[in-house]
Amino acid sequence: MTARHSLLLLLGGSITFLIGAVWGVMYGFPAPDANPEEAARLQFHAGVAFWTMLMALMSIAVSVIRLLQLSYRSRASRAQ
Repeated sequence: MTARHSLLLLLGGSITFLIGAVWGVMYGFPAPDANPEEAARLQFHAGVAFWTMLMALMSIAVSVIRLLQLSYRSRASRAQ
């Protein structure tokens, strides 16, 4: 994975995280007077938002780790 791929993964993960957060805000908050069907639907949407944001954070972490590895490797090669 090159630095370009890592940056694209970072950008995609950030956008996906924002989409998940907006999804959670728009559809995931339970209403206090919701009937059981609506509460189940809202809980499902909250779960979708949670898993979307979790996968996005994992992709962001992978891309940041890879960028740090590439940065340290390039510094080490310049030092020699």
